[in-house]
Amino acid sequence: MERLMEASRAGNIDGLYAAIRENANILAQIDAVPFVDTPLHAAASAGHIQYAMEIMRLMPSFATKSDQDGFCPIHLALRSGHIQLVIRLVERDTDLVRLKGREAITPLHYVAEQGNLDLLARFLLVCPKSIEDVTIRNETVLHIALRNNMFEAFEFLVGRLHWDCHEEGRYWEKRILNWKDETGNTVLHIVTSKNQPQVVRLLIGDVRCFPSFLIIREILSNFFPFICGIEVDLKIKNSEGLTAVDILQEEGQLDIGLFEATRALAKFNGLSDGPDATGVVDYLRREILSCRKWYIGVYRDNVLMPDGNRNAVLVVAVLITTATYQAVLSPPGGLWQADPTLISSDSSHINATANSTNIHKLEPMPGTSVLECNDWTGFSILNSWAFYTAILKINNIFPGGPYSILPLTLPLVLCYTLSMIFTSPCGVGNLLWLIAPATSVVYFKCIFEGGLIRRKLTTVKRLLLNTQHQTMQNET
Repeated sequence: MERLMEASRAGNIDGLYAAIRENANILAQIDAVPFVDTPLHAAASAGHIQYAMEIMRLMPSFATKSDQDGFCPIHLALRSGHIQLVIRLVERDTDLVRLKGREAITPLHYVAEQGNLDLLARFLLVCPKSIEDVTIRNETVLHIALRNNMFEAFEFLVGRLHWDCHEEGRYWEKRILNWKDETGNTVLHIVTSKNQPQVVRLLIGDVRCFPSFLIIREILSNFFPFICGIEVDLKIKNSEGLTAVDILQEEGQLDIGLFEATRALAKFNGLSDGPDATGVVDYLRREILSCRKWYIGVYRDNVLMPDGNRNAVLVVAVLITTATYQAVLSPPGGLWQADPTLISSDSSHINATANSTNIHKLEPMPGTSVLECNDWTGFSILNSWAFYTAILKINNIFPGGPYSILPLTLPLVLCYTLSMIFTSPCGVGNLLWLIAPATSVVYFKCIFEGGLIRRKLTTVKRLLLNTQHQTMQNET
């Protein structure tokens, strides 16, 4: 055993096999000990790349074994500054990026603490979900970077979250940015306490614009996913009962524009009736309005609908949309056509026609329906009812959610409404001008309310999952 460890510290591969010839079970005997200083630990501390790769080939389990101090080989290599060896170990096994050592610190946590951007980029490239791991202090890699004043590393990590396109990227972005450590501090709490305005701007957006613009952007982001909203929750309180805005006010060192914009956003979010990170229990205890119950029931039915039924309903809804839209363009009886005999380049003929009592002077405008006004009103109400109902159904049961197809259905609804107005024989100022906007308002109300219910239910689900995950982390 002594000769094996001497060979490991010297990186002598021949000495390794000499020890194996004397005792063929020597590596297995070492592996049977729960906490032991293996030959790979010795090679990693000394930075012998070839020897470490040979040990990894013979006994891969050594890479995940902790010594008596709680360190794994990759942690020792990082602490000793052997970067090339670390890269080779990660190339051999990408899961080593998430390997927890003493105090549950992973290699990703360590390089964030040191501010090594190259290794940060490499680790997140080969193992994106390593950004989820937390230490025994419930700190994420973002907390660790801020605690050690590694602001460039923090900016890189936030940018990596924004550009994360894996399946749960959007979910993890909100969850990690709003994650609380053991003292209840999120990254925004830490940033504000360290008086870093440029990093605050990175989290809440460009505050050089007016606070009202930020609020408008926040409202629109709830309904249009392609508009980036504020991912950090300004209402979260730490163990001292302080929000990030409270800390900003206590510090009093940041520019007034930044403080006013942040306070305006916090006030807007505080007035919303959605659940926050600390009030999910109180939110679920609230009385639900009857209309909200109906929306929740519709949302539940749409989510639980089998794929076969969903496809059938989509086909029927598309057929109804096509038929009703065509009915506006070609209503019963057709449209009034222009009289070609009235078109002349002779100005005298035009003047004579204008001064005459020709019956065409009293005829409806070309392109309007030949139906009487009352008949057209009844037809348009029933046709619009079918059209908007079909469009709403398409939005609600579309697999990607109502907002994924809204950029396509919204122009269609507007074109339908304008077509119905232009083909109306009732004239401008008639009741039909009120019917079309009213139906559009109902459509937008249903779409936005349905999307709001969907967002709130998803938020509640995620908050409950976060609570469960934090409980599991504390138990671990």
